Amino acid sequence: MKITANTLLNDLQTSLGTSYDADNYYGAQCMDLIVWFMWKYFKWRPKGDAIDLLRQDLPAGFQRIRNTPDFLPLAGDIFIFGLCEYGRYGHTGFVESATLEHFVGLEQNGLNPSLTKGSPLARVSHPNYYGFWGVIRPPYASETKEEWLHLPKEATSWRVYPMDKAPLTENTCGTLKPSIFDGLNYKIEHWSVPQTVAVIDTRDYGRVQIYVAEETGAKIFQK
Repeated sequence: MKITANTLLNDLQTSLGTSYDADNYYGAQCMDLIVWFMWKYFKWRPKGDAIDLLRQDLPAGFQRIRNTPDFLPLAGDIFIFGLCEYGRYGHTGFVESATLEHFVGLEQNGLNPSLTKGSPLARVSHPNYYGFWGVIRPPYASETKEEWLHLPKEATSWRVYPMDKAPLTENTCGTLKPSIFDGLNYKIEHWSVPQTVAVIDTRDYGRVQIYVAEETGAKIFQK
């Protein structure tokens, strides 16, 4: 049975801070994360370093896609850095969210990197695509039902927060105005905190987090 991209992302998000060492060498390296989760969900065990993702055979249904100026990675894609100084070992992880200018990754050895010890699974904000080769896209299942968020028209403003920071007032990156539009609806891409902090795509702020606990008046529905 195939899994959805959200299933994998939720697994990663609840595992932040965990160290995965798939081969028992050199600690929690970036490639260990890919090996661990690709084997867990697709029974595929990639080989070598991250740079080797550019040339090894892929299982049926997987796509390898080269980056271009108008290419937008999707949540759940396996990103590959293989250009410039990344040309020797490469670097890899999973895309959590992306715009054409920057993206957020869920990755190992991205913070405090070490070739001998690695570092645990973390959320890392990449301000640009320097060194970015492209992605491998696993054959995820499509979502059978989508969760949607309704912000009521009575709300004059609703704060949103960046993906790489806690959803606290001091981290506000923008404000939605439901009252101007007689209420607003957004598809929930996934949950940062189940039934409390949702992730949505907005026109003005890109992919953001939003606090929608029951006491806020927000409504969750499916379609």
